[in-house]
Amino acid sequence: MLFSPRARNRDLAQLCRRLAIGLESGIEVRKIFAREAQGRSPFVMRSRMEAISIRVAAGGTLADAFDDAGPYFPTLMCRLIRVGEQTGQIDGVFRHLAEHYEYQVRLRREFMSSISWPITQLVVALSIVGLVIWISGFIKGKDLEGREIDILGFGLR
Repeated sequence: MLFSPRARNRDLAQLCRRLAIGLESGIEVRKIFAREAQGRSPFVMRSRMEAISIRVAAGGTLADAFDDAGPYFPTLMCRLIRVGEQTGQIDGVFRHLAEHYEYQVRLRREFMSSISWPITQLVVALSIVGLVIWISGFIKGKDLEGREIDILGFGLR
């Protein structure tokens, strides 16, 4: 299962938000998952939702259906779904999971945007240094004492 697909946080956030809204609205669990199996989610997510829908329609628990989906769904999500089913707070669990995954997406986006400028500066600096070294390879000459000219004064000749 090393290379098995995993759900992206953005997809999980959207899924949990839709499930929370559906459950809070009073829609039956079987209808919600049947709709998710036909939805606009990525293909792998739809196929997992179809398997979960079949399992729930057959009378299985939601927690067991998510556990049977394999490592596609995070362990945290599967365990919280089990707790939510046992306590009767499954709609609240999905709402909190949606908030959690939305927060994870926001953190990743902020991290990537905050690190993009330093990476750009590093690439430009390394390019300039490389260019100076490359150009200094073309400059040949000797000073008055017969030594090679060191343009930068760092011993690069």
